[in-house]
Amino acid sequence: MTSSGTIHVRVGHSWIPILLFAFAMSLLTATPARAQSSLGCVADFGGVIDGKVNPVPPSHIDIDGNCIIRNFPASNPFTSNISFYGNNPTSWLVIFDNVKFAGNMSCDKSQGNFIWFTNGSVSGLKPNCQNIFVPTE
Repeated sequence: MTSSGTIHVRVGHSWIPILLFAFAMSLLTATPARAQSSLGCVADFGGVIDGKVNPVPPSHIDIDGNCIIRNFPASNPFTSNISFYGNNPTSWLVIFDNVKFAGNMSCDKSQGNFIWFTNGSVSGLKPNCQNIFVPTE
């Protein structure tokens, strides 16, 4: 006897397309890994790092353009390490406005960069870094 009216359904690996779809979606939402938590002042903060907006500064800042760092008083000092990013074709100015700077900074006068401390900003930078300070009167 034959069963001509019977439909045979085979249950198999129907979950594989679902897993492949989930994997593909996870690749689309992935972000690139960074070796350290280094952020660019212009690229990541639009040129302004404000302690009233982001009270916890990142551990490392790359100066990738003119930058203003403000509103980090002695009660919440700016503790980031700062370095000037790459070989910039023009000099950049970093303004500290009402900042207690307690981090470290690379001091490279040869690139023509300048630092300006204003509105009660203070720093513990070494004397060899002070050659990049904007003179004030």
